[in-house]
Amino acid sequence: MATTAMSDQTVDFGFLTDHVIHHYRLLNLELTRLHAKLFKDTPMQKGVGKMTAMTLLELNPGLTQATIARSINKDKAAIARIIDELVREGFINRDISPEERRSYSLTLTEQGHAEFARFTELSKACEAAFTEGLTQAERDQLLHLLRKLRKIHTPDMIGIA
Repeated sequence: MATTAMSDQTVDFGFLTDHVIHHYRLLNLELTRLHAKLFKDTPMQKGVGKMTAMTLLELNPGLTQATIARSINKDKAAIARIIDELVREGFINRDISPEERRSYSLTLTEQGHAEFARFTELSKACEAAFTEGLTQAERDQLLHLLRKLRKIHTPDMIGIA
């Protein structure tokens, strides 16, 4: 008996068709691919964690690693790796905090400020490309719903807008 492969159009996804996590995961993969493509050959190519840390430091100079970790729901070890990379790349300074001698105060270097401006433009281009099929009202609604879900699921996270 010969077997025939199902065409892509006839694959039944069952309950996954209406499953938020299924769509979120697939979209996250697409957004990650787009980000990697637009940030190719930059230090930000591997993900958004470093860009997020740089943004927080651009807007809030002197933050500690612990505050950044709490702000973006990352564990301290993950933030330590991100900060170590940013220090090696010359984008941030790590100085002993004047308020708490056991922690470090983080600030962007001159190079960090310059690169932040470039990475911001790439980040905006990435988001524009990813959401280009949405109207402004739909984009606003999407952001509203994402923020609402973050508030529901991470109510203790600091910095939720």
